Amino acid sequence: VPVLIGAAERGNGVTRLLKALRHEAPSLAETRGRTGILPEGPPLAQVMKTWHSSQGGKLSLARVMRGRLAEGDVVTSSGGVEARIVGVVSLKGAEQSRKPAAEEGEVAGFAKLDGIATGEAFMLGKARASVVSAVAPPEAVHAFAIAVKDRKDDVRLAAALQRLTEEDTALHFGTEASRTGLLIHVDDVLAGHAHAKAYAVETGQVGARFSRGNDIVCSQA
Repeated sequence: VPVLIGAAERGNGVTRLLKALRHEAPSLAETRGRTGILPEGPPLAQVMKTWHSSQGGKLSLARVMRGRLAEGDVVTSSGGVEARIVGVVSLKGAEQSRKPAAEEGEVAGFAKLDGIATGEAFMLGKARASVVSAVAPPEAVHAFAIAVKDRKDDVRLAAALQRLTEEDTALHFGTEASRTGLLIHVDDVLAGHAHAKAYAVETGQVGARFSRGNDIVCSQA
């Protein structure tokens, strides 16, 4: 396994890393073989990451595994959800550049694919996309409890949590009869503290206020 050392802030080793990715990363044909995607058929892509922004709404980062997907195309996910591609963007860090379409093999952002989750595939047309193998999220090892300070914030908090769990599939939330409030489950203790701050920012943006309870270590099966 190649090991590369660099410093991104100073630009040291970045070019070498990009070259290594170009030469060492699996080709599109190898990836299709590993994930069970046939080379023939309607255009198909798989969502790798999901973001939500206050200005642009939901953005799904996906790799086009077959064919070409363009703005305005109607697609159907492996979960049976139909959506229209509102826009296609290329990403370079935080910069987004709008483009008419994403070609085979490209990684691009697809706007407003509501109902299509990270890990799912989506295909052009009204036929349901075939299920593409994806890495399962890690099991939770840590959790913390939160509760709204005002009952009228329940709906706002639920909407904020839904967006955050779409962005990070390792997160999930629920309730337990023996505890008060919602339990947020994470796969890393340090990540739990970072996510608590993210919840504060996200829920604050929609006007919800909450208090954080004690941390809990999840038992492992």
